[in-house]
Amino acid sequence: MTNIIIDHQSTFTAYILALSIYFKYLHLRNLKIMIIENEISQSLDTKPWCGISTLNNFKLSNQDFINYLIQFTITLGSISIRPVSPNPDTPIKEIMNTTIDSRNYVGLLYHPIDLMNKIRFAMFRSGRVSFVSPNVNFNQPGPLHQNLSGIRVVTTTAMRNSHNINSFIYHSNMIGTRCRNGNLPSQILWLPKFSSDNHINCTTTNNSQIMLDLSIEPYAYIDLSYALKQCDMILDTIDKLMGSSIPLSNRL
Repeated sequence: MTNIIIDHQSTFTAYILALSIYFKYLHLRNLKIMIIENEISQSLDTKPWCGISTLNNFKLSNQDFINYLIQFTITLGSISIRPVSPNPDTPIKEIMNTTIDSRNYVGLLYHPIDLMNKIRFAMFRSGRVSFVSPNVNFNQPGPLHQNLSGIRVVTTTAMRNSHNINSFIYHSNMIGTRCRNGNLPSQILWLPKFSSDNHINCTTTNNSQIMLDLSIEPYAYIDLSYALKQCDMILDTIDKLMGSSIPLSNRL
């Protein structure tokens, strides 16, 4: 049996990683995935609606994993971004407007918690993914995964958890998992505005551990595009660790 343990500081990203691994190695009947859920419930409650662009994003191509993931989001046929005016009586000028035909989409809207819940339910039903939540009241001698055999995906940086740093994420108008009467959210966090600061470095140790050195900015832990970049790098690395017997044709 092959075990893959995902010990990521962002539970949101861990779910996306697990789903991509599950789809790629679906043909391996002896593969088991374990997710270490590191984020405490309080931090999961304070997430905004998010938006990402699909323009010039090769990660969002027409493939099974992406198509499956997109069904859990709201697709956009047009995008209009406007600055927030400090004076509500002052008109806001439109600074960007992108529209394409209705058969395609130029952006995705999602709420991280809603997306996580849907992914968790789907993976739980598969019977091949398990979830472990650390007990914050129990002083563990080391990481939960240290005594488990298999390939480990571990992050080397900790998430910033300061309300001062995260003030734009914790804004009360941007928090909430439901929209009334099926309407779109009135405010979202447009993540492409920040994504230029994201970086990823990946190294392997002992031929069984994948170390991710990531951006520690708070928005990096709810950015779907950034999570997909990590998936691409992790899948390539797992291919190398598991050997040439794994087909390489099912990449993101």
